[in-house]
Amino acid sequence: SNLFAAVEPARLSLLDPANQVSNKIAGIATLTRVVEDAALSRSRAVAARAWNIVLDAVTSERGVWASFSAVSSWYLDFREDRRRRRMRLLPIQRSIELVRDPAAAAAGVRGPAGSDVGSGEGVSSKGEDGSGKTGGQASAPAPTPDPDRLFRQSLSRVAPMGLALQAGADGSADQLFVPCDVIRFDRNIAVLFKLTKLHLFLIVSEADPGYRGATDAERAEMDLANGCWAADSMSLVLPRRYLFRYTAIEIFFSSRTSVLVNFATAEIAATAARLLLPMLGAPDDTDLFGLRPVLRPGVQPRELAQLSGMTRRWQEREVSNFDYLMFLNTVAGRSYHDLGQYPVFPWVLSQYTDSFIDLTDPSNYRDLSLPVGALSAERRALVAERFSTWEDDTIPAFHHGIHYSTPGYVLFWLTRLLPFARLLRTLQGGMFDHASRAFTSVPLAWASTVASTSDAKELIPELYYNPEILRNSNRFDLGDTDSKSGDVVLPPWADSPEAFVRIHRAALESDIVSAQLHHWIDLIFGCKQTGPAAAEALNVFYYLTYEGGCDLAALNPASRAAFTEQIQQFGQTPIQLFDRPHPARAAAVTKAMAVRPGLEHGVMSTKTGVPVVCVAAAGPNTMLAVTAKQMLLPVRLQPGLPLAGPDAILGEPLEQNVAVTARCFASADGALVSAGYCDHSMRVHSPDGSALLQVLFAHSDVVTCVAASPCGRFVAAGSRDTTVTLWAVARPAGSGGSSSVGARLGSQPRAVLAGHVQSVAAVALNADCDTVVSIAHDAVLLHTFSGIFVRSLQHRACHRPYLACLGPAGTTVVYYCDKGSARLAAFTLNGRFLIDSPLQEALLDLAVAPDGQHFVTGGVGRVAVCRRLDDLEVVSSFSCAATIRAVTFLDNTTVALGLSSDSLVVRRLLLPPPPAEFSAK
Repeated sequence: SNLFAAVEPARLSLLDPANQVSNKIAGIATLTRVVEDAALSRSRAVAARAWNIVLDAVTSERGVWASFSAVSSWYLDFREDRRRRRMRLLPIQRSIELVRDPAAAAAGVRGPAGSDVGSGEGVSSKGEDGSGKTGGQASAPAPTPDPDRLFRQSLSRVAPMGLALQAGADGSADQLFVPCDVIRFDRNIAVLFKLTKLHLFLIVSEADPGYRGATDAERAEMDLANGCWAADSMSLVLPRRYLFRYTAIEIFFSSRTSVLVNFATAEIAATAARLLLPMLGAPDDTDLFGLRPVLRPGVQPRELAQLSGMTRRWQEREVSNFDYLMFLNTVAGRSYHDLGQYPVFPWVLSQYTDSFIDLTDPSNYRDLSLPVGALSAERRALVAERFSTWEDDTIPAFHHGIHYSTPGYVLFWLTRLLPFARLLRTLQGGMFDHASRAFTSVPLAWASTVASTSDAKELIPELYYNPEILRNSNRFDLGDTDSKSGDVVLPPWADSPEAFVRIHRAALESDIVSAQLHHWIDLIFGCKQTGPAAAEALNVFYYLTYEGGCDLAALNPASRAAFTEQIQQFGQTPIQLFDRPHPARAAAVTKAMAVRPGLEHGVMSTKTGVPVVCVAAAGPNTMLAVTAKQMLLPVRLQPGLPLAGPDAILGEPLEQNVAVTARCFASADGALVSAGYCDHSMRVHSPDGSALLQVLFAHSDVVTCVAASPCGRFVAAGSRDTTVTLWAVARPAGSGGSSSVGARLGSQPRAVLAGHVQSVAAVALNADCDTVVSIAHDAVLLHTFSGIFVRSLQHRACHRPYLACLGPAGTTVVYYCDKGSARLAAFTLNGRFLIDSPLQEALLDLAVAPDGQHFVTGGVGRVAVCRRLDDLEVVSSFSCAATIRAVTFLDNTTVALGLSSDSLVVRRLLLPPPPAEFSAK
């Protein structure tokens, strides 16, 4: 990289003891100038981001200037869930010209304690002598200058923006300070990589030629590569390959964002990884695929694949096909940031023309033992002949001249999503490609893949989880397509993008695919990727798509640029993870479901003496129950449901107009949070109720409802003051992760969510999809965990919501009761109405299973009903002796119910297998 060509010599000059003091001063001045330029850049970026957030808030659908709101387009949020899915679309206001990078925004600007820091006063552009000069010769002061001290002084000028290190705050000098590139899907951004013991800094320089030659809009986006992260916010660092050189690393953060960084040499990349590993935060639910325990300096992708144990877990059906394929892509260096190495998934179905599909019929599936470019007999004969008759002495023989994964193919699939659509138009001279070459139809895309000799594309993971890539939400003019709306034409067996993704994913997880997926893994990641086995499997590609196909360092500049362009644009074969045939997955067998002691007959119950209004899991073998008299009962999950300890009274009575319901209590990491008090507080109690740990104030009126995320790390509270506060949960020091000590909330809320005009009646949240759902009788609102309003959920007929539950993939079920008509309605993470279902009873509580497949409702009808989350189909139900006032899941098949007849019931659910036959409705 030619970035900071003047900086690195200056840096090295400071380390050379033979250099004269004057030369060292010149080097210091150069470094200072770079940092000052970066500080100015950061100042503008933070100011622009803050201003855009303000405009978003006041002109949004629920803002004070809502009448001026005009959401013209939606862009993909780069935040991933724990399964590496990117599903949410965020709005772009017409008043905002800058398209924010959601990854940079999510990572935020972090201060020394790892919390968001607001913008402050401007940054001085003067040199160290105060004259405004930053370059040239300077008179040497008496003491020898300390470059690290001067660097910190320069950074201290941008302290309000979180980029400053107070002198000595880190307790050390730089561990690593080198130029590098941030690799993004649309451009590479030259930055300085500065690593200290407590922070990671990425600093863009305005002196870089690429930056100076960019337009104002391009500079604004490049500025967002500036960032500062506390060490404990980094959760994983993985080695990466860039242009077939092991010079890159990908850093994953607890915010479920990541950054791909490429260095000048493999040695620097290895050093950066070695220094970062001991800095990573404590493992939690953001640990990707459990890789943290097996990470060590110098570990190679093949070793990670073997040491992780994921292959064994997949064989034994402990993880899904989707998760295993995403794991292999992650370990093999495939990254969302690099279109040339984008994650690759297989076509699995072959039937896209009928109105009905049976997922138990093998004839509906593709042969996964064959490369995608050799699925038909005609193409197999053609590629075999090409390989056997190849006579070029300079280029090795190959079967396929086109790769199965290229930047062009990735953009083909992502045509309708911003920001990818913008890049595609830029590459096409400001226009979309001709409709005949664009992704307009799933059946046509499959037919082209099978028949066309110029097409050999596999799929991307989004086609198994994100229906928005099939919908033209941004109303792009895509030319003369078969769909007037510009949406993708679907197979007849799918009547909506959501239905297609659901059926497509069911096909991926089917027994038929499970039985042959190891063959496809051999082709892409394993023993049939290269060598004689690849030749025999008709799986040899053009030589420049393989590692070692070309030594870029040995070429002259012109040839290097040409070959680099070819490598970037025409595909890169993943890192080989297996050199032996991949083991097959174990056959599906019906295992006896593990049953909790006491549930052999399906139910346990006990008398509490008082109606139970709240139940919550508090550990693998205990749960908490709260009665209508605010008595906390710790209960042991064993026959008879005995108490695990003495009962306790939870503080003073609630405010007189607040009914004691399940919404007044929430269990967060074992501790119990309660609301509804006259003093507008919310309170945190120890798990056994014996101690009041915290009394927190953040609202100007009574807190009416609280809820905890399934992971137990976040709590949301709604109030009569129409706002919702979001709180982070922290275990006390020395608890060792045990919930028995009792968790505490931060002293201040993480975010304040606004938009309602009436008292908030209920909240639900899930950290996996980064979403908070809040309900008042005026609206159902969705916010991100950073407080950004996304959208409201609208039902065509019902307008008075009461309750909601939220699955890990963002599916929201809302309970409406409007003019005597009770109804459930399901919505996607992006606010799409899915389906609704009328009810014959009023509901009092509902809860989602941990795996997000089902939810249970209970109410005055005395019947607990279990439904599928995505289509509201009833899969199980059972009657109870009294009104059901509280519902919670203890695991995916066990529910606990609190009854108005002073009873606590634990019940095992008998769930049917998922459907295997689908047709358009």
